[in-house]
Amino acid sequence: MSTKQKAAVPSIDLASGIGVKNVWAVMNKVPSEEIAMRLKAELQKRHIEVVGYIYFDTDIFSSSLEGRIPVNGVAVRGTREVMDAVLSRAGLPALG
Repeated sequence: MSTKQKAAVPSIDLASGIGVKNVWAVMNKVPSEEIAMRLKAELQKRHIEVVGYIYFDTDIFSSSLEGRIPVNGVAVRGTREVMDAVLSRAGLPALG
């Protein structure tokens, strides 16, 4: 087990120790579908639900260099999907 994998287990224990019942993961800057599935499998072993993925997107970096807000792209779509998933689990309407 890697150092990062070991770090996830105490985090879950800490969350349950203070009464947090639902622990969800959002994967950020994911380089590929293959890596996403491998990470998801590891988290499932620890009973952590993955609510979404935000894939690595060079447009985010370009946008910040150019002083503009990104409105399209893989990361923007992923962020919207994650927000909608979290809102749904909380019983709130999606951003749409």
